[in-house]
Amino acid sequence: MENGIKEYFQELGNNPINPLEIKLGYELIQFIGLTKREYFAGLAMQSLIVSNPKWHTDAVARFSIKIADDLLKELDKPKND
Repeated sequence: MENGIKEYFQELGNNPINPLEIKLGYELIQFIGLTKREYFAGLAMQSLIVSNPKWHTDAVARFSIKIADDLLKELDKPKND
């Protein structure tokens, strides 16, 4: 695999929710399935559709992704004990 693809999957939110290990030739690939970003956006989308049924789908999609990105940024911050 190219380094660009590996780097992409290491970016914030692109790690899988439930990693599945598969072997492709001699290389072990662990990033199969929904990413955290996709999962969080889907959850946000469900809530937005239920609470705002008259919103246009493109607005719901954009806002869901924004919510997912904001959540991932917050989760990436160090914990304050």
